[in-house]
Amino acid sequence: MTPYKIWRLQQRRNRVEKEYEREIRTATTAVDRQRIEYEMQFDLESFDNSLRVIRTRRLLKSARNLDISIPSGTEYWEQDQLTQEFYMNDAAREDLRQRIRKEKKEKRSLWKDILLLTSGVAAVAQLVWSFVKFLSNH
Repeated sequence: MTPYKIWRLQQRRNRVEKEYEREIRTATTAVDRQRIEYEMQFDLESFDNSLRVIRTRRLLKSARNLDISIPSGTEYWEQDQLTQEFYMNDAAREDLRQRIRKEKKEKRSLWKDILLLTSGVAAVAQLVWSFVKFLSNH
């Protein structure tokens, strides 16, 4: 799922939350207010779980591409009661994000070193070529 779709889902969640807050403010009785709060909690949790599932899928894809191990214990996973889909809990997701960042940083560092070496060799070659050309003209 693209970042745009995640953004749209977050925007929908925010709109729903604002609508519920408006309904809560206009509720006339405590019972109505409590019912609306319960519905809001259920709906927002559904949105949050959908976002967790999507983010978990994106992280899993990145981890597999980088050959990073994925936590497999039940203490790392939760299940959405509505859709029955599994997602990583927040702590496990954050840990995996950090390991992915570290791996990407190490790969970038390697490419930076290669690029620096290549540009250094090219600069020396250019300098030698300029010096040889200068000597051949005189």
